[in-house]
Amino acid sequence: MLIHTINKDFYVRYSLEITEMDLNLDKFVRCHKSFLVNLTYVENIKSNTAILESREEIPVSRYRYKEVKEKFLRFMGEEIC
Repeated sequence: MLIHTINKDFYVRYSLEITEMDLNLDKFVRCHKSFLVNLTYVENIKSNTAILESREEIPVSRYRYKEVKEKFLRFMGEEIC
């Protein structure tokens, strides 16, 4: 698995499922079978795509779109309040 951070990329020998269980799921969301994203760095969610602050686009599966968008909006609301 490849983990992208602000400073560096890391290759690790963990499955995405195990990593997902270890993370704070208030800040992370599984947006695609191959992607977990930190909501802190998501700028916008639009038609099957999460736009990061870095302008990178991460795919959001049709199956997970509603859940990802709801979680993003809830996260943004908590960050504002």
